[in-house]
Amino acid sequence: MIGRAGYDLLRAGLRVAVQLWPLWLFWYAWNLAYGWWSDYLLTFPSSQSGVTWTTGYAAAVAAWPTVALLGPALVMGGGVFLHRTRAGEAFVIMRGSPPLRCGHAIYFRRPEWDGLVGDNRFHRGGQGNRDAAE
Repeated sequence: MIGRAGYDLLRAGLRVAVQLWPLWLFWYAWNLAYGWWSDYLLTFPSSQSGVTWTTGYAAAVAAWPTVALLGPALVMGGGVFLHRTRAGEAFVIMRGSPPLRCGHAIYFRRPEWDGLVGDNRFHRGGQGNRDAAE
C-alpha cells in the first residue's frame, strides 16, 4: 500500500512538472534577460559609486523590468512560430533574399497517371479508396 501511494505521488508530481514546464521556461528566460541587462548596466560609467547618474543610465535602470520581460516574450514568439510551421516544412535561407518557406508536396494520385508511375507505396490496396468513392 505504501508502494502504491509513493507511485501515485510520483505520478502526480510528474504530471504537475509536465503541466508547469512553460512557467519554468519563462522563468528561465526572464532570469536570463534580467541578468544580461544587469551586466549591461554595469558597463555604464554612472554605475560606479560617487558618480551622478546620466540620463541614459537612469532610462536604462527604469527600463530594467520591461527588458527582463523581453526574454519570455521572445520565447513565446518562438513557440508561436514553431507551432504555426508544420513539422514537414523547412526554411531555405539564401544571401540577399528573404527566407523561403518550403513545405512537402502533398501528392494525390489521379487515375490518368496510373500508367506513368509505379505502385503507391502509401497504400498497398491497388486502386485505394477510389472504388469506394465511385
